[in-house]
Amino acid sequence: MSLFHHSPPPEPERHLPFFKLWDAFVPGECPVCHLVATHRAQMIATLFEENVNDVGTRMHLHRSLGFSPGVAEQIGGSQDALGISIIYRSLCQDVVERLAQAHPHLKPEEPCLVLEAERRDEERVCDEFALHYVATDFQERHAQSFGLCAGHLAQVLHRMAEGEAKERLREVEREKFAALAQQLDLYLDKSRYDNRQEMGAEKTAWDAAQRKLRRPEPR
Repeated sequence: MSLFHHSPPPEPERHLPFFKLWDAFVPGECPVCHLVATHRAQMIATLFEENVNDVGTRMHLHRSLGFSPGVAEQIGGSQDALGISIIYRSLCQDVVERLAQAHPHLKPEEPCLVLEAERRDEERVCDEFALHYVATDFQERHAQSFGLCAGHLAQVLHRMAEGEAKERLREVEREKFAALAQQLDLYLDKSRYDNRQEMGAEKTAWDAAQRKLRRPEPR
């Protein structure tokens, strides 16, 4: 056992990225998921509103052969049919030209443009979370929230040095997952044919479990 007391590292200064993270603690959502999803929606909107004819963007899209399935599905739900049509027409023509070759190359040469930007964004947000978790008010903000999903919890823990802050994060999240498991137990118990108790908050515990067990989309 060490004879010396090691103080936790001081919290870095708080700037705009920290306050965006602070505000991302919304009910029922992992704050990292919330921020990343918000940034994804903004990027997609910008892509179709401003960058449809941007040469660099178009070249990347041709090398990646479009978007990942998840991003494509989200794009399909947007209202910018004109911008989508311009980009997809170009990509379809690209495939036509590739198929005219004896040995067509139809594998993406680069990752999805949106997912690649999202990966960098996600790393920055997880860095921010890990750096500021030494602060008591930030720990309390997290403790009173929905907490992190399993995927982002793993990323944040990986960035933290062993110590009181990391142990507190593990314990708080352990309690959150345990409470969710108890809610699911209650739901299953009340779902028995011979149980006449009315359902309460546990009725939607499965949905919360889906969000807590979320993993980042493969990139």
